Amino acid sequence: MPATGAPRWYTSLTQLIADNSSSSLYQLATTDAAHKPHVRTLVHRAFLTPQDHPSLPLLLTTTDRRSAKAGHLLHNPSVELNWWIGGSADQFRIGGTAHLIPLSPSPSGTAGPGSGVETAARCPGIAALDAAGFDWRGKADELFAMLSAGIRASFAGDVAPGTRLAGGYAQMDAWPLQLPASVAEAKDEGEESAVRAAREHCALLVIEPTEVDWVQLGVEPNRRTRFWREGEVWKEEAVAP
Repeated sequence: MPATGAPRWYTSLTQLIADNSSSSLYQLATTDAAHKPHVRTLVHRAFLTPQDHPSLPLLLTTTDRRSAKAGHLLHNPSVELNWWIGGSADQFRIGGTAHLIPLSPSPSGTAGPGSGVETAARCPGIAALDAAGFDWRGKADELFAMLSAGIRASFAGDVAPGTRLAGGYAQMDAWPLQLPASVAEAKDEGEESAVRAAREHCALLVIEPTEVDWVQLGVEPNRRTRFWREGEVWKEEAVAP
């Protein structure tokens, strides 16, 4: 069954999230250069859909651009996430392509996650927003401001996530516990420097779905539906749970 409007998995997922507000976490899997999988839990931040392309919703979250996952995405941008909605016993496995957008300008000066034929072919949703002149860095700023003061501070550390702490946990004693969203809101030079560091390290992570496996365990008999995207058209079929 083809769909050119908002795909059914998306409308169902957003409704389930609205009904189960505590279900904001999902597990994201990436692969390193040796094809070894790595998985971690991330907080869902927002959805983003191109105005004239309702069939191309994007998922937004944040990450540290120094993290291992950032390096994995440079090697292989293909990802899969698993989103469990406990209140309704629904599982969404979402596969797609991920892009990182730094808050601070990159050396190339590009403001968006991609450009050119490859992006248009693999990620038409991102390409549509690029073509419309979407302000990616502005969106990244918006989400950074939405983070709690503690989460913003977690990006300010002078050691990349997963890197050995030479001084043990005591090395983190000098790191801030809370930070404002902007340098203008900083109370002193030390906090200004920390905000700049946090903004340098924080990046917007954009995921463009291309396939979804939805399992409904809260109904009897259980249901499972496979969705896949061909161009801008989503198709679906019922499969055995």
